[in-house]
Amino acid sequence: YFSLNKLSAHPTIIDNVHHEWHQTLQDEWRYNYETTPDQQPKGFPSPNTSSWDVVTIPHLSAHRQGSAYYATQWELPNQWRGMRIMIKCGGGSSAMQMYINGSYVGYSEDSFAPAEWDISRYLHTGTNHIMIRLIGESDGSLLEPADLPIGLLRPVEIFAVPSLYIANYHVLSTIDNNTKPMLDITVDLSAEVRGGNSICVTLIDTTQHPYKTLATATKKLEHKDWFVVFSPQDIQLPEETQLWSPDHPYCYQLQISASNTSDSNCHTVTMPIAFKRITIQDDRILLNNKPFQIRAVSWCEPYQGLAPDSLKHLLTNIKNTRLNTIILQAPASDDFYTLCSQMGILVVDQPAIMPRANIADSIGNHPDWQESYLYRAINLYQRHRHIPCVAAWIMNPALTQSSNGKRAARLFINRAPYQPTINPFYITTSTNQKQLQSELLQFSYNPLDYQLAMYDEYKRQHPVMAIYNPMEMSLNSLMDCCDTLRTHMTLPGAYFGTWQKIGSQVRTTLATHLDPTTKPIPKVSPQLADNKTNYKKNTTSHKKAKKRNTKKQPVKYKNLWQRILAWI
Repeated sequence: YFSLNKLSAHPTIIDNVHHEWHQTLQDEWRYNYETTPDQQPKGFPSPNTSSWDVVTIPHLSAHRQGSAYYATQWELPNQWRGMRIMIKCGGGSSAMQMYINGSYVGYSEDSFAPAEWDISRYLHTGTNHIMIRLIGESDGSLLEPADLPIGLLRPVEIFAVPSLYIANYHVLSTIDNNTKPMLDITVDLSAEVRGGNSICVTLIDTTQHPYKTLATATKKLEHKDWFVVFSPQDIQLPEETQLWSPDHPYCYQLQISASNTSDSNCHTVTMPIAFKRITIQDDRILLNNKPFQIRAVSWCEPYQGLAPDSLKHLLTNIKNTRLNTIILQAPASDDFYTLCSQMGILVVDQPAIMPRANIADSIGNHPDWQESYLYRAINLYQRHRHIPCVAAWIMNPALTQSSNGKRAARLFINRAPYQPTINPFYITTSTNQKQLQSELLQFSYNPLDYQLAMYDEYKRQHPVMAIYNPMEMSLNSLMDCCDTLRTHMTLPGAYFGTWQKIGSQVRTTLATHLDPTTKPIPKVSPQLADNKTNYKKNTTSHKKAKKRNTKKQPVKYKNLWQRILAWI
């Protein structure tokens, strides 16, 4: 198994209105390492930790095997008594076991995903002991990078909720065919109600000072109701509602409140939302019903994450290079998605399914691993489906040939109608394999003119494809690619490689030649061929025509005397 007693994946349910109901545990953690999983500290699961090292979370050990133990003490606040108390571990590699006051709470895999448990029945008044055991080698580690060390990758949080709380919600903020914003919300409660409860949703514009309420709606719950649906007709949005785009990243705050007649506490969750729609129509990517070009780089966040200032500096550099999309190689921290939503950078999200090359085929096609693949994919979708900057989903290229990888990709295709799924099959000059049907394909490792010809051919079979431009090419070729994007607006976009490998000279070239005010260099004029077969033929005829046009044309004379004088 890959989880035990863990809460199902969901967007954040931390109450941001009642800040006293939330605490982050980062300091004063005790750390100990054992070389093998069989070795345990003396007295485990309630050992004496006074001789252990003191560390701050996030923390990574220098080991990839064995077990790491993290322990801390936490005082239960008096105002939390009678409430449901949850613990959230933002991420830990590669398998995690949770212990509260010496009692085993549960188990989790997936290093880059948060794990949450309800620990209410394990706590007591006063000081409580929290211990997390991380196991380096497990089934989950086979789906993750081989160089991932043992450790807690993200902060540990504890929060309280009332006895009746918002357990999950699904928010669809999009636009219709007439570019009119609409909002559809489904709210799930933690239990059935006895009646008299109500759910209120409020849309707030936080860019106004003071904050401006744009729309609100309230519904009362009947006896034994445990969910409520707000349709677009229930939430009337004003005409001045703004749309989100990379050039205009306008976000709103959505507030959902659940009142409880038997409890004076009201559970309220808030989240940023944006009104946008990404579709594919007539071989074009449309953002908010308008043609849009993807200009992407891939990026992988360091295992321990980045400080907010460093992360903002990185995203500013990407934005200044006139790129608008980041393809993640693994799920990132919450701060990353928040900043991308605020700065106007689209994100192509990817689940943490990265099997090692030597076993990718064996576990990718083995039926016993299918549930693990789907588990990680659905967890990512459930947590990130509402994030404004998330534009599409992608699967690791190593997975797309395996049966389990294809099933995980289809999960995104079926569940995300307004977020296309990229199928990163690589089409090269030597291979032309059957492709998994999806909304977006991309080319790889080919000359630019060849990719353009392939795009023109394959767009008849698949809705759209993106050209790929590896960083190994020369700067002249890079300029050709940038100018081609600006002169051929029908192209869906380009992928410019991994951001960490892009040098300063390449970044300057991208910033200059992706600028719409830059004139394309005269030598760049690639032709879109009908297919790859007649690509060379068209290129040859084009060169011959160009050569004929450069020949000196005969001069026409008005009369015979001008011809004789010119001959003399």
